[in-house]
Amino acid sequence: MDRQLEKTISFSYPAQEEALLDFVASRLGDKPAPGTGNFLVTGAIGSGKSTFVQHLIDKTKARPSGYMTIRHVDVDDKRIGFAHVPADHQRGTGFLTIRHHEEGSFPLDQCFLYVDGSGRHFDLDRFQVRVEALLKRPGSLIVLDELGGEELLSDSFYQTVMDLLDQSQLPVILVWKQDASFERSVARAHLSPHDRETLYRRREAISGHPSLTRLELVNGARPADHWQRAVWGSEVGGEPEKADLEKAPADQLEPDPDPFLPAEGPALALSPASGRRTALIFLLLGGALLAIVLVSLAIGWY
Repeated sequence: MDRQLEKTISFSYPAQEEALLDFVASRLGDKPAPGTGNFLVTGAIGSGKSTFVQHLIDKTKARPSGYMTIRHVDVDDKRIGFAHVPADHQRGTGFLTIRHHEEGSFPLDQCFLYVDGSGRHFDLDRFQVRVEALLKRPGSLIVLDELGGEELLSDSFYQTVMDLLDQSQLPVILVWKQDASFERSVARAHLSPHDRETLYRRREAISGHPSLTRLELVNGARPADHWQRAVWGSEVGGEPEKADLEKAPADQLEPDPDPFLPAEGPALALSPASGRRTALIFLLLGGALLAIVLVSLAIGWY
């Protein structure tokens, strides 16, 4: 095999998104043979890996098989879950986080991973059953989103990934869990030394596969309106793309594979009105201080 395909190509994202989309799109339709022409998308949390794949699907009008990962957040932010949806369903939606505003609407039975007050729960069997079904769907390329965590402890799933890289006639795109993200996941999962070693070994085998061109996304800053989220209420049913969409800041919506634990403390959120009041208070205090200084100087001169 051509070892040259192991090279890493870095793109500033989203600044160079068009160049990256053109680069990958030009190669998707020209897969020379099985065991070549696959891509591994990597980058820090928030760099836009999954977003890039969504935009690639839109640009190429591809019919992908495989899966994307959706984050579910319940009404009071006390429960976070991760579920898989068909990659083809993400065409044109742009959302990666679903916030549930109704009690009882949280889809716990769909989540292979969730975090609540009792801890972190990873259901490997549920992951495998769902993913294997999605990978069997027909398509023109294969997408595996947020790959590289505990799911690789499944012997059969790991072998499925390796077989795809070795034998698939279709291009394969892996969205890779970055090393720092992986380390945090492992620390929270309380794995045995043997399982940790297995994960390290299998991650190395996948990421170093000679069929892969590694695409590294750097500089993940992007405008707030780059994201949308779906808000599900009790009246909303069906597929996620039928839900009402609203704009939301990027830092609320990034499908960070590692928000597996709730935040340690509440975030401070200031409204525009409270910000103006704070500025006015500081202005008044500054004026008073300046007056005191001037009076003191006047007395000294006198």
